[in-house]
Amino acid sequence: MSSGSVTDVFGLSSTNATGVSPHFSCGCATTAAANTAGLGRKADALREGARAVEILPVSRDAVDGPDLQEDYAYVEMLVGETEAVVRRLAYLLSIPSDVSVLLLRVDPLWDPLRGDPRFQRLVAAPAS
Repeated sequence: MSSGSVTDVFGLSSTNATGVSPHFSCGCATTAAANTAGLGRKADALREGARAVEILPVSRDAVDGPDLQEDYAYVEMLVGETEAVVRRLAYLLSIPSDVSVLLLRVDPLWDPLRGDPRFQRLVAAPAS
């Protein structure tokens, strides 16, 4: 048994140069990206979202990494990057994540994509 605390064991106590956990920083970055997208600042929103998924990729964190990918897909949707959203959602469907075909079919969050043929093909897949 490790002598470290639970947060040490799971890497939650590691901090960046500002002393903030990368898990917290990434969550804040994706929230900031969504807010920035709402202000119409597309390039800034995409940059913030990309930074979050780079800091905590799925390969480093199989729990929070997919959540950040989903958040980034939402940011991409807000700024009109539909092709990128569909690619990211397809990726999330291929790995363990909270995203499912059933969720995409019913969650109003994804309503702006309903008319896109690529999204329609994605949600037409058999639910798993």
